[in-house]
Amino acid sequence: SYPIAAGANAMDPLAVFLGEGNSFGNYAVRVFFILSGFLLTRSLDHPKSDPLRFLVNRLLRILPGFCFAVTVTVLLLGPWLSGLSVPELLFSKNTWLSIYWSIVGLGDASSLPPNASRFPELAGFINGSLWSIPYELVCYLFLLALHMLLRNSSKVAVAAGLLGLVSLLAPSLGWSMEQGG
Repeated sequence: SYPIAAGANAMDPLAVFLGEGNSFGNYAVRVFFILSGFLLTRSLDHPKSDPLRFLVNRLLRILPGFCFAVTVTVLLLGPWLSGLSVPELLFSKNTWLSIYWSIVGLGDASSLPPNASRFPELAGFINGSLWSIPYELVCYLFLLALHMLLRNSSKVAVAAGLLGLVSLLAPSLGWSMEQGG
């Protein structure tokens, strides 16, 4: 399952019925990735599509919004989370390091000061939605490689559908993608 607050799954009826790791949110994310895979496969079949154009389009779709979200999150939430004044935050080397490492690491480097100094329990979860960015990029590369290998969108769709089905059923079968699972 994905990072969520302790006890949050206890309120999810699916988690209560099927057990920990089986929440509507987890399945919604998987379905989103599956549907995205089908739509992206269709875009690979476009007559003007080539691998480089596909990658550039995906990066242009994700990176500007990602960079904006990281920067705005750190600069708007930073004063409240750190207790620093706005000028102190803006002139802090750590503020800009946090933004830099979040962007370079494609994630949330909010455990760096000044972000987590006032609420240490939030370290690493200030912009929790950023966990998906590296997975999205890996999925794009995987889909592109699969499309280049199979050269047929129907075969890619079947392969992606089967992989998606396995990912949906995996928790119910006791399979885990967690470390050691």
